[in-house]
Amino acid sequence: MNRTVAIVGKPNTGKSTLFNKLVGKRQAIVKDEIGVTRDRNYAEVEWCGNTFTMIDTGGITIDTPDDDVKFKNVDGGVEFERSIRRHIKHQAKLAINTADVVLFVVDALEGITSEDRLVADILRKTKKPVFVVANKLDNPERFDKAWELYELGFSEVFPFSATHGINSGDLLDRIIEELGPNKVGVAPESDPNTESPLRIAIVGKPNSGKSTLTNQLLKEERMIVSSISGTTRDSVDVEVEVGGKKYILTDTAGMRKKGQIEYQSTERFSVERSLESIKNSDVVVLLVDIEEGLTEQDINILTFINEEGKPSVIAVNKIDMHEGKKGGVSREFIYKTENEFKAKIPFMSYAVFTFLSALKGRQCEEVVKVANKVYNNASQRISTGTLNQILQDAFRLVQPPSDKGKRLKLLYATQTKTNPPTFKLFVNSRELAQDSYVKYIENFIRKAKDFMGTPIRIELTNRNEENVYE
Repeated sequence: MNRTVAIVGKPNTGKSTLFNKLVGKRQAIVKDEIGVTRDRNYAEVEWCGNTFTMIDTGGITIDTPDDDVKFKNVDGGVEFERSIRRHIKHQAKLAINTADVVLFVVDALEGITSEDRLVADILRKTKKPVFVVANKLDNPERFDKAWELYELGFSEVFPFSATHGINSGDLLDRIIEELGPNKVGVAPESDPNTESPLRIAIVGKPNSGKSTLTNQLLKEERMIVSSISGTTRDSVDVEVEVGGKKYILTDTAGMRKKGQIEYQSTERFSVERSLESIKNSDVVVLLVDIEEGLTEQDINILTFINEEGKPSVIAVNKIDMHEGKKGGVSREFIYKTENEFKAKIPFMSYAVFTFLSALKGRQCEEVVKVANKVYNNASQRISTGTLNQILQDAFRLVQPPSDKGKRLKLLYATQTKTNPPTFKLFVNSRELAQDSYVKYIENFIRKAKDFMGTPIRIELTNRNEENVYE
């Protein structure tokens, strides 16, 4: 990891807004609600030819006597909220320990609170360079509020507005100066022969084990894990290495049915980010709880993945619940489970399954390896000559449909794109093509080439609609 800058502070001071502003895009969820950010969120920042890694963290809080009342009727209850607070504080401390510079964000309009003093005490013990960001000063006439924050004991205070970016240039200049004038943060020139890491989105319903799987692959407690659903709020990218190859995993928030989510709630934003992560991924891993089976909501998620044309893996989690006395799960059980699941998703006859226990760390790396395989399947091309030979065999083995004495004829075919593999067939009359015959063509192509794990698109075009030789 290159030079790192951690953003810390109590809840609701504008840390994620600052993070998004300096990163230059809306990567972290921002909402006027305490506790939205929980896990560490990483992103690259570029300024004047220099790059560094920015870390967003959750708000550090103090347990108060009124917590018993405040969280009594909240999902998970008081102890869950206190547990989450402890996890967030731990994650923030890890970010501070790895950082070269710390940005201590304070709500300058509110002034110094007991929680700000707690954060200041933590930071003073680290001996790290700390810049106090006096946030929410949208009007320069209020900049005098910033000087009150020198009371926290740090030598540099920046009047700031994360919403409007006021003084962001001065802050970034100072960060680069602290990281070193020799531009040690400059990104090396990219090698055109170097592959970009494969982006794998890990999705699923709440409490299916997504964060546990991510932690196992990272070999560290990076994501907060709890048995209470909804613990993960945002989509977080992490880099891992499996089998000597680098991957970017996106741990996402659990997705419940739309009807179960309040409009404009944090959960709705979280689900939107999860759907966005699917769109931006190279491969999607759907984590399914084996105890619940393939539910209606899992099928809804798979439908979205299929419509987006993404190669995918259905990873069946918690197999340790079905292990025999000697350990392991029988082949018969796996075969039976696969067949039951496949029967529920006829639109995904190409589905690939893998079985794991994220909690026990069993077969976790296999999930990534299978994801890599299905991506390769989605990326392959069939030469025009080979494709036409395959389709001629298909048309010869099963007569194409006809109507009023006119039969469907294949004139020419070509593969127009990958991810997903898309094949354009030029025919005499596409109106003669029945859905069942198009499906037959797809299946015939799949038998000729390994396209397991990826959808295939078949497009029919009338010969007179396009000059295929252009």
